[in-house]
Amino acid sequence: MNGNLTNDEKRDAALVTVLRRGLVLFLVPALAVRYGLGFAHPQVALAGGLFTAVGALCCRQVRDALLPLALAATAGLGAAYLALHTVADTYPESGLLRAMVAFLAVAAMACGLADRLAGNSASESVI
Repeated sequence: MNGNLTNDEKRDAALVTVLRRGLVLFLVPALAVRYGLGFAHPQVALAGGLFTAVGALCCRQVRDALLPLALAATAGLGAAYLALHTVADTYPESGLLRAMVAFLAVAAMACGLADRLAGNSASESVI
C-alpha cells in the first residue's frame, strides 16, 4: 500500500502521524508535569505518565524501534538535565519547558541518526 503513494502523500501521512502521536505523547505528560508541581498527589501525575508510556508501547512500530528510542531518550534526558540545571529560573515552569525542548531536540536528532545508520528513510519509518 505504501508503495503506491507519491512522495507528497507520504510526507502528508508522516506529518499527520507525528502530530497525532505528538499530541498524546507530549501534551499528556506535559500536563501531568505542569499540574504535578503543585498537585497534592504526585502519584496521579506519575500514573498519567506511565499510562501514556504503556499506551505508546501497544504500538508495534514503537516496540520494534525500542532500542533506538531508548538510546534517544537517554540522550534527551541528559540534555534535559543540563538545560534544567544550567540556569536558575524565577518560575519552575520555565526550566521545565526549556528541559522539554532540549529533550525533544536531542531525542529527535538521535532518532534521525539511528535511522540514517540503519539505512531507513524518515518517511518510511514513520508510516
